[in-house]
Amino acid sequence: MTHKPDLNDLAQRYPVAVLVGGDFNSGPTPGDAPSLWAVTNDRLRGRWRLTFIIGAILSAILACAGYLSTGPKYVSTAAIRVAPRLRVTLTPIQETGRLDHFSAFVATQEQLIRSRRVLETAVKDEQFKHTAWGKGPDALLELDRHLEVDSDRHSELIYVRVEADSPQLAQSAVNAVVKSYYDIYGRVGGDEINQTLQELDDYQAKLRRDLRANLAEKQRVLSRYETSNLRELQSLKLHKITDVQEQVSQAQVTLAQLQLHESSGETNTPAALGATLRLLQSFDPKLAQLRARRDEAETEFRFISQRFQPTSYAYRRSEQDLQAAQHVFQQRYTETLRRWQEQGGAGSDGGPVAALTPKGLGAQIESLKQRAAVLREESRQISHDLQALDELGLQEERLQNDLDRALGRIQQLELEESSVRSGRINVAQWGYLPQAPQRDARTKRALFGAVAGLLLSFGFFFVLGTLDRRTFDTSQLDEIAKDFSAPCLGVLPDLTRTFAEAESRDVAAHCVHQIRNQIEIARPPRDGYVLVVTSPFQGDGKTSIVMALGWSYAASGHRTLIVDCDLVGRSLTRQLGMVGQDGLREALSSHHIHGMIVPLAAPGLSALPVGCDPHFRSETLRRADLQLLFDSIRDAFDIIIVDTGPMLGSLESTPVTASADGVVLSVRRGRSRDRLDECLQRLKAVGTPCLGVILNRAVRSQCDRYVSEASLAAADHERRDAPAGAPDPVSIIRTGEDETSALMRAMESASPLHRRRDQTHDAA
Repeated sequence: MTHKPDLNDLAQRYPVAVLVGGDFNSGPTPGDAPSLWAVTNDRLRGRWRLTFIIGAILSAILACAGYLSTGPKYVSTAAIRVAPRLRVTLTPIQETGRLDHFSAFVATQEQLIRSRRVLETAVKDEQFKHTAWGKGPDALLELDRHLEVDSDRHSELIYVRVEADSPQLAQSAVNAVVKSYYDIYGRVGGDEINQTLQELDDYQAKLRRDLRANLAEKQRVLSRYETSNLRELQSLKLHKITDVQEQVSQAQVTLAQLQLHESSGETNTPAALGATLRLLQSFDPKLAQLRARRDEAETEFRFISQRFQPTSYAYRRSEQDLQAAQHVFQQRYTETLRRWQEQGGAGSDGGPVAALTPKGLGAQIESLKQRAAVLREESRQISHDLQALDELGLQEERLQNDLDRALGRIQQLELEESSVRSGRINVAQWGYLPQAPQRDARTKRALFGAVAGLLLSFGFFFVLGTLDRRTFDTSQLDEIAKDFSAPCLGVLPDLTRTFAEAESRDVAAHCVHQIRNQIEIARPPRDGYVLVVTSPFQGDGKTSIVMALGWSYAASGHRTLIVDCDLVGRSLTRQLGMVGQDGLREALSSHHIHGMIVPLAAPGLSALPVGCDPHFRSETLRRADLQLLFDSIRDAFDIIIVDTGPMLGSLESTPVTASADGVVLSVRRGRSRDRLDECLQRLKAVGTPCLGVILNRAVRSQCDRYVSEASLAAADHERRDAPAGAPDPVSIIRTGEDETSALMRAMESASPLHRRRDQTHDAA
């Protein structure tokens, strides 16, 4: 008979390989970044079928809702032309010229089309009232929501569009808006020109009234005088003032000389006392000309000083001319007086000067001063009136210029009235009746609803899986491995429901051997290695894993000891049927282990039960005693696998893990990962390395990652070729839970002993 390869023998020869179709795979690498598919699969927790079912239902509902939520949309478009300049008949004017801010004007018209006033007028249109919108209570709101106004930068058109469910409604609505806008703002050309002409007429009348008032004021000022040439009158007054002042000065000089002459005792009147300016002018006609020139310079200076500042050029020039004229006159006057005295002081007629008295000269001086004061007041009034007349003249000139411009503006407007009245705004195109829908979004909305339904289903379960911290896949354990260097060693299937299936038993056996190979890779290669199997929770299957690993190690030729250190649960002891036998408690109390290790039916596999000493409890367990115990049996075994209580819920777990060489954690599928993080933190604090984590009761799809179809086919082929009546494998199970029994029987069914019995039966 052809010898069939034994899977356990291959596992013993190649402990680093996983029997997956002849390829040596170690499963997923914990350090690799998870792909999008891996993350999605992790979050969905195996709910793919439910996700697709709910997604299909939601897709159908949302697709129908999306299709029915809208209908075909019809758009009617009207065009309004805004002219940047108007046609000119003869003379270009402001109203016909190009607008300085044409783009701003167009933007303003767009806002006016959408204005509240236009829309309120549009909803009152008779044709619009008979539409579906016009009959409804929200006609204004519907019109404003579906109205669209925009302009083309490369043309003079403003496009007005209305989108509606029917073509008739779209056409009626857009025409109502355009008509309302044109009636309110479009026909403004004629109104504007009428208003402008009226304003110009009013302004012209005001200017004429102001001109008449100006002329009346000038007549009122001139009515005070007998002449209209006030400048000549002012010059005459100034000459008189000068004469009087000179007479006063001459009289004062004569009076002083006369008083001096009398005080000296002389009786004759000197000839110089009678030398008045008038006599000197008669004596020397040239002196009269110089005096007239001086008076003209003085008059001109007075006039300039009233209009210009002292720092101006005209003021300084006039002042220099006056000083020069006074200097020349004074020199001539002195020379003439000297010559007049030399000739004996004759008057203009050649006769002697009349005798003068101080009293008469004093009265004459007072009379001359009064006359000079009157002349100054008259001159001041004339200057004030001259200034007023000048201002009235300037105002008259300004008013006349404004009147001329107003008359010219009126003539231009009247000439270009026909062009301006046509206005800058015209309706280039009224809204037309659309023949086909502008857009139909029903198909897109239905498709969007279908996609949204599927995405909502996926999103719901994705978020649910993200918030749910329970363990469902090895990828979640790989995430923990990045922080604690505790990779996922493998998975164990849930055999409580599928033990009757031979293929499931083969998968379980392969998974156990794979876990054993991963442990061998992770642990140091030395004998007497103490491996503790614990878990975050009670019921995570650590006892079944201890027994399965013990069987796997024994099957691979290792001297294996399984130890029950669960002082409270004692699951391993009950599974082996060793309740009441001496064991760990007695060994730790007596400090010897002779006769307490019990060999099991499987070759190379022994067990140390928990013992029955009632005085030894969890709180009396010490790490030093455990280390002494393990050190005493290291030479007798290759591997020592210890079962203890849950790490976070038992007293003995901490000293047991602290005295071990390595720890393996078992997590049942569906348990919280938060407690697993706490266990790893505690192991890190204790200082015992964690070789990895085992996912227990995994689904079949997760187990398939570690077992090839070729391996399962080979095992199934061996099972079909086994002769009828072959003996059952040796069982080490005496009593126990369903999970442990199922896993151990799966291991026993694939044991070398069972196959050797098959081969012996075939040879017979």
